[in-house]
Amino acid sequence: MSLHNAVIIGSILILSWVIHSYYTAFRRGLREIPGPWLAKFSSLWRFSLVGRGKAHEEYRKLHRKYGQVVRTAPNVVDISDPAAISVIYGINSKFMKSDFYHTLDITIDDKSMPNMFSATSSEDHKALKRPVAQKFSMTSIRTLEYLVDPCTDIFIDAMREMQGQVVDLGVWVQWYAFDAIGSMTFAQRFGFMEHREDVQDVISGIEAGLKYAGLVGQVPWLHRVLLGSSTFRQLVRKLSLPDPIAIVTDMVEKAIKKYDDGDNAVDRVDFLAFLRQQSKSTGEQMSRGELMNHLMNNL
Repeated sequence: MSLHNAVIIGSILILSWVIHSYYTAFRRGLREIPGPWLAKFSSLWRFSLVGRGKAHEEYRKLHRKYGQVVRTAPNVVDISDPAAISVIYGINSKFMKSDFYHTLDITIDDKSMPNMFSATSSEDHKALKRPVAQKFSMTSIRTLEYLVDPCTDIFIDAMREMQGQVVDLGVWVQWYAFDAIGSMTFAQRFGFMEHREDVQDVISGIEAGLKYAGLVGQVPWLHRVLLGSSTFRQLVRKLSLPDPIAIVTDMVEKAIKKYDDGDNAVDRVDFLAFLRQQSKSTGEQMSRGELMNHLMNNL
């Protein structure tokens, strides 16, 4: 390609972006909504706001300045009105979740799958919820109590052992929560409380993933070229960079293999056993991806 042609193509692309940005900024229905001037033209304003770590404070200032409805991106408004909660989030709401939620899709076999949290339509959410809804009933949850009791004993014993010492209770409660979830999901603890550490950096990895989602989710198209891209994920693996999702996925796969290899007593009531037994009783085989999706939801 000659320099002349490159300049022409570049100019066309820039002009197209300017026209599109101008049209979006001043489109009917949004141009009347107040907000920061730069926010009308680019989502990078929100990206910068969240990146500074003060978004929760800045949004309150914005609403004090502009009112209950503030435009914070070309196609985004922020609402501070309790009366709007039932309208937007109510069971009969027609609003769909935004692309922000796709940053929290689960990756299995290098393919992204929506989970119950990240599914953007009510139909997809219902389809994902249907196979496991029974397991989340209060009656069913109570049957899992015996799996959590050992976690409680370990926690109490540790607190008694460290009596008189300074203890970071927040860390210990988080370890307890993860071990309890592991017990309810796979009938085995992760071992955070026994080892008194973040085993395989799972917790810090998940926290890093949530920070990524919170930041990149402000500009959702970035996710498609970052962790939402199989090419980018392959690069992460080649460079041996930390991959929190891969660590959790590996844990889930090992738990499934252990169950399928014989650790599947009929009296097991954890989530993995429930899903396997349900498939057996109904004759509807749940795919590996679907099974891992439901199990990883708990984490």
